[in-house]
Amino acid sequence: MDSINSFKGYGKVDEVEQQAFRRKTRKRLIIVVVSSVVLLAVIIGAVIGVVVHNRNNNSSSNPVPPPELTPAASLKAVCSLTWYPTSCFSSISALETGNTTDPEVLFNLSLHVAMNELSKLKDYPDKLIQSIDDATLQDALKVCATVFDDAVDRLNDSISSMAVGEGGKILSTAKMDDLKTWISTTITDQETCLDALQELNVTEHFNQALVDHVKAAMENSTEFVSNSLAIVAKILGLLSDFNIPIHRRLDLKEPITQGFHIGLV
Repeated sequence: MDSINSFKGYGKVDEVEQQAFRRKTRKRLIIVVVSSVVLLAVIIGAVIGVVVHNRNNNSSSNPVPPPELTPAASLKAVCSLTWYPTSCFSSISALETGNTTDPEVLFNLSLHVAMNELSKLKDYPDKLIQSIDDATLQDALKVCATVFDDAVDRLNDSISSMAVGEGGKILSTAKMDDLKTWISTTITDQETCLDALQELNVTEHFNQALVDHVKAAMENSTEFVSNSLAIVAKILGLLSDFNIPIHRRLDLKEPITQGFHIGLV
């Protein structure tokens, strides 16, 4: 009887050991599977990293060239800086020399466009004086004649300044400051003419029709001069925004004898 019980006891022990063995086997299998998945993920990540790295290196060594900047696109970008982009674009694009992508050349052309209109305006006050008998109005128009002469001189200074240097394309900090001053003075001179006429508003000599006539005659010149001022004031920002190469960046502390060249390559 004891032998039978002993046999049954041994059977129970074997069953317990087998269950324990199966549990250990399942744990090992789970560990192996999890380890394999982790290893596979690491391998895939490494492969992807190598591919991305190589692709970035290839992109850096062989960058995609930027789209070609056409003369029309360049002129549109330059004129977008102004208060009067339509007149800026139409006046410069009408010139035979306006077929360029160089913003510095376009700025120079804007000066010539403004000078062309301002030259027409220069003799305008004298013609009006001859047709008016009122001495007070004549004096106001003489103020216009004087400031228009000064405006032409300042714009001539700007054009002459741009002509100095290699191909007329060398700018310096001092030159840019001078250009802004001269062009601003040209605008102020034209405003002074209108101020002289408007000051008669409280007198019996005031003539609104004459003021409107002078304003209309000044419209093109004031717009074109304003365009030139806006371009020279903001041209560096435009070049930076469009990633246009600046051969030597502007140094605000650079000597007057040093300059930098703005251009497209």
